[in-house]
Amino acid sequence: MRKLANGAGKVLEIQQAVGLSGDFFEDPVGNPAYRLNLDKAARGDKDAAYLVAIAYRVGTSGVTSNLRRMEQWLHISAGLGNGLASWELAEYYNYGGRVADAARFEKRALELGYKPAFRLPTRGY
Repeated sequence: MRKLANGAGKVLEIQQAVGLSGDFFEDPVGNPAYRLNLDKAARGDKDAAYLVAIAYRVGTSGVTSNLRRMEQWLHISAGLGNGLASWELAEYYNYGGRVADAARFEKRALELGYKPAFRLPTRGY
């Protein structure tokens, strides 16, 4: 029970930091799989938060593509400790020219144990 409360508290902190309103969790969008992931994410599940972000990136699971929502959910997932989400935020920011943010999230992904595939350096920082 304590772990659940800690996870939900962490999500609330991150949610406020990224500007995701609390009523968003009550918005009746998405299919049942999306709603299940949303519920899990609200309780601190980093992988479910990542799946919500991906739904917004590609416009699946009954939600429309929305890069702002994707970014917010990647922040939540990364904040909960998902290295892949942190890496994808780094990539998103790198391609958008936000190199300081990209560097910060890339470092965080590596600290979380994410091991990216080898490729030629294309970073802007």
